[in-house]
Amino acid sequence: MKSPYAEIYRRALSCKEFEPVPGDFLMKITSMDILSDLIGLGKRESVLEIGCGCGFNAALLSSSCGSLVATDLPFYDPNTHSLGISVARKLLANLGVKNAELVSCSGESLPFADATFDMVFSSSVLEHIDDKEKALKEMVRVVKPGGTVIFIIPTFIQSICAFAHLYLYIGKRVIDVASARLFRKREEAKKGLLPKTSDSTRPNSAIIGSFWDNHPSFPLPQPHGAYKNIAVEFIRQLPWNWIKLAKRCGASSVDTCAMLFLPFNILEVFSTKLIARSYSATRYLHKALGKTALQYLSYAWCVAIKK
Repeated sequence: MKSPYAEIYRRALSCKEFEPVPGDFLMKITSMDILSDLIGLGKRESVLEIGCGCGFNAALLSSSCGSLVATDLPFYDPNTHSLGISVARKLLANLGVKNAELVSCSGESLPFADATFDMVFSSSVLEHIDDKEKALKEMVRVVKPGGTVIFIIPTFIQSICAFAHLYLYIGKRVIDVASARLFRKREEAKKGLLPKTSDSTRPNSAIIGSFWDNHPSFPLPQPHGAYKNIAVEFIRQLPWNWIKLAKRCGASSVDTCAMLFLPFNILEVFSTKLIARSYSATRYLHKALGKTALQYLSYAWCVAIKK
């Protein structure tokens, strides 16, 4: 892998237990490689990351800055997709990162003085925060004049793809459950066992109950971020609405680029590792198209604002 982050990725291969989903480390290093080419991260003295998750992006960012502060919520929270700060702490220790400090806090209330950092970075975070404008204003507040705030967010394409994801997921679950039951019945028949009937309705009810808990908006998909419903998510994630938000929060200039043209949430149903490999293999195509008009049809988008 020809990347300035290749050494960190090599070390991360022995830390797969910290990877949220298979292929996540490869997705992140590819994303950072594309971002470095299209927006330019450069050498920074001080960097703040909002919502560091497992900590792998923090490790990548730490390789090109003097000091890094990475934040996240203190504990696991499925509603915000937070893994808890302890996961990042363990991964950074395993990767031997020495110039990173971890702080538990909310993105809507950062415990840092004004104009503290040269760059503020967040990836797949802002959409999960209830008050996005307040959070972005906080990012702008703590960056130095002339500094950069970079945030990667999904676009309306993600909301469109959510419909295909939902019904592909249901179809795959039905096939998986049916296959598992058929296999079990065959094994029981081979062993001469009678099928159990006392709790025969329990598996169905458990599956259905779990599905409704996770998909209360069915037959519409659940919004991925902190939005009332999928329609609101679609509108708020239109590219010009992200740009308007950036300008309301104090941006003196705005630069944008595409980060991902692959329909992540559709392919996710089948294999996250396959997505990561496909993304890595097409990184040069992403770089070629990332600053063209096609960027507005990408699945994930980057907004870089100057204070």
